[in-house]
Amino acid sequence: MDWDVVIVGGGLWGGLLADRLAAARPELRTLLIEKGAHLGGLPTWSFHESDFGAAGIPDSTRELISRSWETQEVRFPGLRKAFQTRYHSIRSQDFHERVSKRLGQDRLWLGVGVAGLTPDQVALESGEMISARCVIDARGAGKLGAGARASTGYQKFVGLDVELESPHGLEGPVIMDAEVDQIDGYRFIYLLPWSERELLIEDTRYSDGPEIDQPAFEVAIRQYAENQGWKIRTVKRREAAALPIPRDPRFCADSDHRQANSLVPAIGMRAGHFHPTTGYSVCYALPLIESIVALPRIDTASVREILAQGTGEIRSQRGFFLFLNRMLFRASPPELRYRVFRRFYENPDSLVFRFYSGRLGSWDRARVFLGGKPPVPVMRGLRCLFPNPSKERTS
Repeated sequence: MDWDVVIVGGGLWGGLLADRLAAARPELRTLLIEKGAHLGGLPTWSFHESDFGAAGIPDSTRELISRSWETQEVRFPGLRKAFQTRYHSIRSQDFHERVSKRLGQDRLWLGVGVAGLTPDQVALESGEMISARCVIDARGAGKLGAGARASTGYQKFVGLDVELESPHGLEGPVIMDAEVDQIDGYRFIYLLPWSERELLIEDTRYSDGPEIDQPAFEVAIRQYAENQGWKIRTVKRREAAALPIPRDPRFCADSDHRQANSLVPAIGMRAGHFHPTTGYSVCYALPLIESIVALPRIDTASVREILAQGTGEIRSQRGFFLFLNRMLFRASPPELRYRVFRRFYENPDSLVFRFYSGRLGSWDRARVFLGGKPPVPVMRGLRCLFPNPSKERTS
């Protein structure tokens, strides 16, 4: 059987695209191939309603949301701030269940390894060849080149989905609780209240290296819960990851080079489609996916053209975010990195949410650092205006 679209990789991007095509373009023969036993891996993905502006979130994608809240909060030494805007999260187990149901067994192949891709064929590890009018690579970041690794910090985290003995008392998510000991870089606790007793507690750190001591993270999470007066009855699920936080264009050049030299269109982490500072990706995923879904004819050439336009828009914002990342990692001692984020959250709410959506205007970029006490020493901040590889080893 020949296919119209074959998507390789069932993570967030591959699953979202396959789900949208199944919902909006059912006439297309769409196949999603994933080497693992289930879609999405282990993460929880979150995003703001405001990330999508007037276009909003498609109804079929909204069906994938596990939980939504009307408010959210950040906490820093000397600053607590609540935001009255909708926040959404998708749990990986819900993502797998709902996308699998929409695609059905015929259009979702799990546990299938891929040996190679061309614009119109997928070679399976079994030796079988799959033909398609369009092949899309959604297999994740892949291996970083040496230059990219040298210019990268990491957002690493361990999260526990827990059930508590008694209600936690949270009305909505706590996006960052930085009122904790600052160890291993900028550290904060991320909280998602699924129900009055169920909670994701995630220990997140912006660190120089990707190493994760998971038992130590879990001890820290349990200590945090105890400090809040919460007694954990059971741990239902664990998640852990180290996401790249690029600091200079070498990282972006790595993904750009792969795209330019591959005839197979790529989406997601492999193509650099993520927010360079927060690691969020849904804000980029849905607009690009909707552009693909809206194509009159979905083939390799048209998808490559759409992705080139979308990636160009993402690249236009990269410079500022890379500068912010250099300030975070190079201009402050690790235990004081939280000041960069605390200063940022003092800005107007509208600017904060444009930042999260990855769409800042020129005045926004200036205003992030205007007014108030600078979050880092001025001269150190100025040195971060330009990439300086020699400094990357001393952050």
